Amino acid sequence: MADPSPTADRDDSNVYPLDKQPSDGQPPHDGKATRGLLSLAGTRLADRTRWPRKWWRPLSEKIELTDEELKRQHDEVSKAIDKLLLALIGFSVFCELALGAPDRSLLASDAQIQLPFANNSISFVAFLIIGPLVLIAFSFYLHIFVGYWIALSRQVQSNLSRPGLGSTNRGLPFVFNLQGRTAAWLSSFLIYWLVTIVLASFAWKALPRTDESPILIILTGGSALASLLLRMRRHPDRAHGFALLTALLLVTYITLLAAVRVRQSEWGRQLLLWKADLSKRDLARVNLHWANLEGANLGEANLAGANLVVANLAGATLIRANLAEANLERANLAGANLGGATLVRALLERANLAEADLERANLERTDLGEANLAGANLTDTIYLTQGQVDSAWGNAKTKLPPGLVMPQSWKPANQRLGSDPGHGLK
Repeated sequence: MADPSPTADRDDSNVYPLDKQPSDGQPPHDGKATRGLLSLAGTRLADRTRWPRKWWRPLSEKIELTDEELKRQHDEVSKAIDKLLLALIGFSVFCELALGAPDRSLLASDAQIQLPFANNSISFVAFLIIGPLVLIAFSFYLHIFVGYWIALSRQVQSNLSRPGLGSTNRGLPFVFNLQGRTAAWLSSFLIYWLVTIVLASFAWKALPRTDESPILIILTGGSALASLLLRMRRHPDRAHGFALLTALLLVTYITLLAAVRVRQSEWGRQLLLWKADLSKRDLARVNLHWANLEGANLGEANLAGANLVVANLAGATLIRANLAEANLERANLAGANLGGATLVRALLERANLAEADLERANLERTDLGEANLAGANLTDTIYLTQGQVDSAWGNAKTKLPPGLVMPQSWKPANQRLGSDPGHGLK
């Protein structure tokens, strides 16, 4: 009598293809089972009729059209692509011209950007949102036509090999229809890489803004990844698997790393703001790392939480500026005017404040560790403690508020406590 159990008719040769069948109650050898799973996975990934291989290396699909209809559709799609490319190029130039505005006019939270060829301006933050979205929409719409155009072109090339057709089915003389390496490179740049490059310009211009720039960096990296994947899918014969996989992983890593570092104000770009008038601007949390602000006017500006690490602020005017919790580590503030400035919890470790004027500045919990206060004016500063003074460097010309004592190390050698007044005279 036949065994009615569900395992009676099981074919174990499909489960353990690399070895003999296991004995009853004995599990298969782990190493051989692993190799079997790897073999099945390799077979699955090599199947071009199933995902994911179907996506990046699809089988060619034949379009069932008459020769006349095929040529008509190819010409119509080519015209549509040509118009879209011209519109995309025009908008890209428009964006690059707008992004060419000087940094000094784009740093404030309420900054306006002048639109090229138009007597109008819009919010810079709004432009950082609208511009990339329009570019991505253009690119998405363009690639819908490009995908169909490639399928039509392959069918046209296949038909050209048939006797009696001659060259009647060749495409219209647009750059993407032309033969030759130069035309191919130009077409590839315009279709796949132009949007990515313009998005990179947006991200570069927005680097000082830690809220918007990480998003633009991710959009740029995503655009580059999409371009690589589309190239691989549409031209599988030219794709080198390992090199392309390496490029995808590298782009992903760089994108995520850059977004995180910029968000944390660890990465940025140097801003050339020499003698710029930024008075009363809202520059809270702006990334001014390594910026050249020599002689700039920042009077009454809001720089709360700003990153000014290694920034050059020599001779700058910061009267009544808000620098609460700003990072001024190793910044050059030599000769700067900080009268009445708010420096609550600001980091001024190893900053150069030589000859700086800090009269009536609020230094509550300000970190002055190893800061250079030689010749600085600290008269009538608020909440300055003896501990802060002792942690900094200074000299006999440094002016301290009443009640604070000049550290011995600041005094000339012959005036230090316990020194021999006759030393060097014998």
